[in-house]
Amino acid sequence: MDAPMLLGYPIPLLFLYFIFYSFCGWVWETAYCSIKERHYVPRGFLYGPLCPIYGVGFLLMILFFAPFRDNLVVFYFVAVVVMTAWEYLVGWFLETTTHIKYWDYSHVKLNIKGRVCLPVSLFWGVMSYVAVFWIHPPVARLFARIPMWLQYTLCGSFFTLLAVDTVTTVRKLALVTRAMNKLQTAGDELRLQMALAKADLGDNIEEVGEQLRQKLDGVTDFFELMHIGARAKLELLTRCPYLLEFSIRAFYSRGEAVSDAVQARLNGDLTGSFAQYFSNIDFSKFRPGVDPAQLLRMLTWMTEGYMNEKQRAGVPLRLEDILADYSGWEEMFRKIAYKEEYL
Repeated sequence: MDAPMLLGYPIPLLFLYFIFYSFCGWVWETAYCSIKERHYVPRGFLYGPLCPIYGVGFLLMILFFAPFRDNLVVFYFVAVVVMTAWEYLVGWFLETTTHIKYWDYSHVKLNIKGRVCLPVSLFWGVMSYVAVFWIHPPVARLFARIPMWLQYTLCGSFFTLLAVDTVTTVRKLALVTRAMNKLQTAGDELRLQMALAKADLGDNIEEVGEQLRQKLDGVTDFFELMHIGARAKLELLTRCPYLLEFSIRAFYSRGEAVSDAVQARLNGDLTGSFAQYFSNIDFSKFRPGVDPAQLLRMLTWMTEGYMNEKQRAGVPLRLEDILADYSGWEEMFRKIAYKEEYL
């Protein structure tokens, strides 16, 4: 049975060429990148050891460049233009679908969006010559010896594996795209909440801060000061609801760069606030061995855990409830931390 033809080549044979050169391209890129990075770096976006850009690239050389063998100038020009266009198209497609830049020529002069550049384009022309005149002829002779029945068997096997790999990869890309869209949406919402919080806050922070300093003036009891501070925070967040929403979104963001920065700022604020606001506290009320600074951190951590648990459970955060529960923790710690005569 005669095989179907495409531009004078049997289609099964072209498919085997595609698999072979895709594998060779994967070996080349993996070896190059692994040597450069000094550890194993598997290349390609498929799970299997294939880089289809090389397979399709070689097919383009075989099918469209070979007719220009007799005119090397035209051959070289066509190879540069076609292979550059192919590399740009693949780069754009992969960046759009996977949100990953698999190669980047931004550091090379005369590049287009980092996907193609002049030196590599000129290199493609040389490689096309090497491929068509030196590499492919012995490969074609070797593959021509494969019986037709074995060609069909290999094509069926490789096509099945490639189809499974492609479906798995596309599914992974869909999940990545969905996750990236969620991250983008979350980022937009966080920026919106920050803008609303800034607009809602206005001059309130200065006003509340001044009131808080007046109330704390002369306070010597640790837990009384903590209660006043909690009440002031409640009043501020009640007057600026977007500030609470932004704080929760930022602190419990799944983006490590966001949440880590907020937590680092919080740790610094805890240290600074203890030195500033607790300087007049009568620490003689505490039992021996009780560290007031650590007690402040524990109360803060309990509040954070409380809000995180409410958020995970989908329970609306009511600041009155938070303050009521906080008062209970405060009383419990008072009995633990203070000496009997101050209870």
